[in-house]
Amino acid sequence: MKTTKVAEPVAMPGTRALFAGLAARLDRVTPEITARIRTEIPGYSALAYGEHSADVDRQIRDAVGGLVSGSGPTSSAMEHARRVGHRRAAAGMTLPDVIEAYHIAYREIWAELLRDARESKPPLDSALASVVSLLWLWFHRLSAAVAEGHAAETEVRRSDRLERERELMDQLTGRTAVDDTIAAELGYQVDGDFVVACVAGLGRPDAADRLAEALHSAGWRVTCTYHERHVVVVAQGVTAAQIRAAVDAIRPTARIGIGIPRPGLAGAAVSLLDAQDAAERTNENRRVVEFEQDWLMSSLKAIKPRFEAILQPTMAVARRHPDLAETVRAYSGCRYSVSACARQLHIHPNSARYRLDRWKALTGHDIETAHGLTASVIALELMS
Repeated sequence: MKTTKVAEPVAMPGTRALFAGLAARLDRVTPEITARIRTEIPGYSALAYGEHSADVDRQIRDAVGGLVSGSGPTSSAMEHARRVGHRRAAAGMTLPDVIEAYHIAYREIWAELLRDARESKPPLDSALASVVSLLWLWFHRLSAAVAEGHAAETEVRRSDRLERERELMDQLTGRTAVDDTIAAELGYQVDGDFVVACVAGLGRPDAADRLAEALHSAGWRVTCTYHERHVVVVAQGVTAAQIRAAVDAIRPTARIGIGIPRPGLAGAAVSLLDAQDAAERTNENRRVVEFEQDWLMSSLKAIKPRFEAILQPTMAVARRHPDLAETVRAYSGCRYSVSACARQLHIHPNSARYRLDRWKALTGHDIETAHGLTASVIALELMS
């Protein structure tokens, strides 16, 4: 078993007795340290006590043994730390919490030794201080090993999750058959409501990860996947306002199309279509479009090529005569009242009436009729 031998400090006399004394009472000390870790780091309460206690006991006995022999971490101790890192990552524990647990253990070891040194006759404070580098060596190398194991397991789990997220997206876009298993593995309630959002213009390579992290931190079930030109958010238990707030925290200029919450994976597929259509209606002045509020125009824009030729002459008139187009929009927004339309535009009612008549003459659309008003408004909305 390979060890790292550390040069014995000059002030070493007497300190080995301190280390041996600590080694003799580890049956009492290690449970106390385990309890302190679980108290100070709430995340450890979810870890089985037996597993945690055994790991702490092994860690401390290795370190104290190294102090007794004046040696640094053995290859066996390093490998155990790596395995701990793997298991902690698999249990969903964060690396900062895992490293903090190691810090607490070594802090408590030092506190035990310092108390013994001060109670010795004569006191051994100075002698103990001279070997602090050895204890630091154990903490440094084992914490590096546990971080290595945690990172390796995290990467494996991240790769597995990314693959499942891609499979889910393939299902929602119809490339593969719907399979509830994938959604369940990602943490979704497969028969619950799904809401999908399409986000454009996040402008960062890690934007999908950052957005997912922001939404996950609030306890929501969510995946964020790049698909075509968007980051697609598939979520449960999230409102449109919450999605917007998370996006704004990353890039306030990003554009968002949000679908209607719908039940099951079949509903999620439809919500994705909602979100894609709504996203096409966004622009610099209208960053967020919710399909629920804009369903008519969002749906029409999605099939615009089918009737664009019919409305093209109307669009051409609107481009040549923006004052007429402005009056039609105002008339539609003022509940079809010429006087209210005129007040909004700060013109005389006769001028407003003239413009509406002129619009009819140039386009053939009588806005006094349902068909004429509908065709006019649709043409104006879909001009861009």
